[in-house]
Amino acid sequence: MFARTVQLLYIQALLAGHHPLSDADRALMTTALADLVSLSAGLEGDQLPFGDAR
Repeated sequence: MFARTVQLLYIQALLAGHHPLSDADRALMTTALADLVSLSAGLEGDQLPFGDAR
């Protein structure tokens, strides 16, 4: 959880500095957000009701 939060802060810093996101940055953002939403909803990785979010 802590690592995902730090990753999202990194992405936020890039966006706040008006830096473009690379493909890897966008993938990192998508994965980190999906993991945090899953955790906040009480779901484990393979229990996502809408299929594979990654």
